[in-house]
Amino acid sequence: MLSFGRPNCKFILLCCTVFVASASGQTVSVASYGASTNGTNAAATTAAFRSAFAAAGASGKVLVPPGTYAIDNSGGPLTINNFQGEFKFEGRAVLAFSSGVQGGVLFNSGTGLRVIGFHSTYPNPLSSALPSAPSLAFSRTSNTFVDDAMVENSSGPGIYFNGSQNVKVANVSILNSRAQGIQFVDSANSEVVNATIQNAGLEGIVFQATSGTSGVDGGHGTNLTVNGAGSRGIAVYGQSNVTVSGFTVYSSDSSSIFCGTAPTTASPANVLFQGGVIESPRVFGIEVNNAQSCGFANIQVNAPGDRAVSGVAPGGTLDFRNIRVTGGSSGDGFNFSNTGTVRISDSSAERSPGYGFVFDNVQSTVATGLTTYNVSSQNALHRAIWFQNGASAIAYDLTIIDDQSSATGFIIGSSGVTSGSIMNISSKISRSALSVQNRSAGVKIGTIN
Repeated sequence: MLSFGRPNCKFILLCCTVFVASASGQTVSVASYGASTNGTNAAATTAAFRSAFAAAGASGKVLVPPGTYAIDNSGGPLTINNFQGEFKFEGRAVLAFSSGVQGGVLFNSGTGLRVIGFHSTYPNPLSSALPSAPSLAFSRTSNTFVDDAMVENSSGPGIYFNGSQNVKVANVSILNSRAQGIQFVDSANSEVVNATIQNAGLEGIVFQATSGTSGVDGGHGTNLTVNGAGSRGIAVYGQSNVTVSGFTVYSSDSSSIFCGTAPTTASPANVLFQGGVIESPRVFGIEVNNAQSCGFANIQVNAPGDRAVSGVAPGGTLDFRNIRVTGGSSGDGFNFSNTGTVRISDSSAERSPGYGFVFDNVQSTVATGLTTYNVSSQNALHRAIWFQNGASAIAYDLTIIDDQSSATGFIIGSSGVTSGSIMNISSKISRSALSVQNRSAGVKIGTIN
């Protein structure tokens, strides 16, 4: 059995398997083998696809002319073994899968496979997620390229890779998937470029490495849009050496971007999210949970439902640079707790209902160039920037701004920190005065400008 989706989800190959011969490749059309283009004759059309792959050979090209092709996947996905040629859709060709409780197409093994113009839909989609039933899946493939694809109404992930390496997905749209949009599981050097995920039932895009696996590091995402996700927008679960650049996440039901662990996954290291906009997450904008090392740079977080930034990484290292937080219905702008090292610079919290910045039980904090503006409106302690219960806190170039008729965020200080210094504080509070509260004997707080 092959594992798909989240841990403990299994996907059994029951029928429709094509074992591609290793003969030299040919170019064939599914229409030449009796495939109907008008969405009828599912049994004959499915058989025509199997015959076309068999005739093309391992390195051949299978063409799908314009039309709608009814595929009978009631007994399992159309499974192609050891194919390393090209599967190309022409014009507006689309596959219509008969069963929402089964996967659509599975490519099993093979090197150098190219899937161009793939388009699939489910005329009778499920109302709930079935992570074990991806629409377009790849297992143990290498050097795979998917380009110009559209997947609609999938019960499971729109595009799914498992145990693969050196794979790339480009110029794709995943619409109304009940589960994940695009998911890479234990797949080394995975790349997704120019992808739009619309209304995913679970995560929009996932890079995932299972605990105990080896050699599955490496991932890259560029120019990604997730508009609506029932779980997290873009998540790195356990996979190391992943970089995500140029992203927008709208309206995720959980954290918009995530770096950390999930059940049965490894702990990620050397993960970087950079150059992104996060709009209206229902919970956190940026979340780190039990990661070894994650970095975030040049990100705007607007109107989070809870904390804009939440970091927990016992023994880990977190780096933040130029993170801008605006608004929110509850929670802190930045909240770091139980973490080994936090380095943060050139970042701001504007109108965060809770603390602007809080560092709680962070063993080593280095904070420079932090700014708060009208924060702590729902916090009776009125703390703008606060350090507590850590081993060391070094902070300088801090600016506290409050121009409200009744100031709410006007306190800076520390409690229970063993050593450190808080220097070069700038106060711009119109109708109150900055209050410094130093309850850490080993911390020195410098002048206020």
